[in-house]
Amino acid sequence: MPKTFSADDVNGVQRIFEVERQIIGTAILLTTRERWEHGYEFAVDGELVADLHTLFDQLKEKTKRLSKTYLETGECPSGEPYISVKGEHLKGVLSYIETNSEAPIVILDGKPYTWKEVGRLLQAFGGYQVKIEMKDLADEWDE
Repeated sequence: MPKTFSADDVNGVQRIFEVERQIIGTAILLTTRERWEHGYEFAVDGELVADLHTLFDQLKEKTKRLSKTYLETGECPSGEPYISVKGEHLKGVLSYIETNSEAPIVILDGKPYTWKEVGRLLQAFGGYQVKIEMKDLADEWDE
């Protein structure tokens, strides 16, 4: 099983991932993280007797999510750049910065955002209902 692999995101940018294997009780957890801090992160798990190559293939399959983004960038008529939410939902990963224990950060489209920045992204949805769901990194989302 390779220790690194690469995958292209929706913009054709090559992302390099490092793979880590952990044995947790009676399960194997494969996690892959982008080489730079606070980038994309994916995981799969399986029984202790699971075939590592099959798990690795499943992990690489998850990186196909790089083809979907939840944010879009643009430019206001004044020339000022903006970032906004595409559609009406976001998916990301909660993470943290070791030097700031007060609030986690959210990784969206492979980039870290503070809670304040996420709040600005959500301002356009004032008056909407909101639903926050938490899933283990190895679990699949219902689409």
